[in-house]
Amino acid sequence: MRNGTADLLAAFSVRDGQVTGIVRRQHRSREFCELLGLLDRQTPFGQTVHLILDPVSLHRSAEVAVWLAYRPWRPFVFHWLPTHASWLSFVEAWFAILSKKCLKRAELPDVDAAERALTDFIATYNAHQAHPFTWRKGVRFYQRLKDKLAAPAQEAA
Repeated sequence: MRNGTADLLAAFSVRDGQVTGIVRRQHRSREFCELLGLLDRQTPFGQTVHLILDPVSLHRSAEVAVWLAYRPWRPFVFHWLPTHASWLSFVEAWFAILSKKCLKRAELPDVDAAERALTDFIATYNAHQAHPFTWRKGVRFYQRLKDKLAAPAQEAA
């Protein structure tokens, strides 16, 4: 019996393996903006937030564009994965860990229980298991991204 669904919106930090996530009842542009706000508050002032995203409509919505426009002090740079290439995403690899270690045999009677289980897992993962992933798939995609990110630093030198 289904007693509702919970959506987890999450971001994976490539540098240290920490996961930031929010659990909501829906997965819309509004909730994505909420995740962006959380990332904004967690990131030191003046630092650019780079996000590797699936090219889904909620990431490209007018609501997200307006949200970003009203925050010129925080540069967010979106790097788009190729269509049908979500397997290149680091957070997707983390979702597999979440599924195996948290959700596989879980009995979650309602959305509130799901939210508690997910947020508790994120906290435990960040405290005890977080580490940068060394990704072997899609190496050319990530090398191009790394080169793109390094280019502004080289131009400034």
